[in-house]
Amino acid sequence: MKQISKIKVLIIDPEKGITEKVIDNNLRSFYREINCNYIDISSWSITGQDYDFIIDDEGLLKPNPMVSVISLNNKPIFFGRIILTRNCEGLQTSLTDKDIKKIKKHLENYFNYKVIQVDQLIF
Repeated sequence: MKQISKIKVLIIDPEKGITEKVIDNNLRSFYREINCNYIDISSWSITGQDYDFIIDDEGLLKPNPMVSVISLNNKPIFFGRIILTRNCEGLQTSLTDKDIKKIKKHLENYFNYKVIQVDQLIF
């Protein structure tokens, strides 16, 4: 599959909430959006659908880290701003309008748009 140059993502910010955005699909853009020097990409399930979470690999080490992702048993997993995308054959791809609607509803129902809960880690 050919890499797409721009992708539609959700930015989850524990201070500002959730933002839908179209960004460049490259590392420079990921670093800029998260405001970090090192990223990690981890796949997790939200209500049965798998998504990629692009996170600040040093988020917990920053002063006053804020939780942005928790597990089903309410344990903190990720801290700070994150980018949420789809993944196809190892490449980040755009979220669909259906994905965005589902994720926003999930956030609205449980966390007032500040923190997202995931079902399980995908290996």
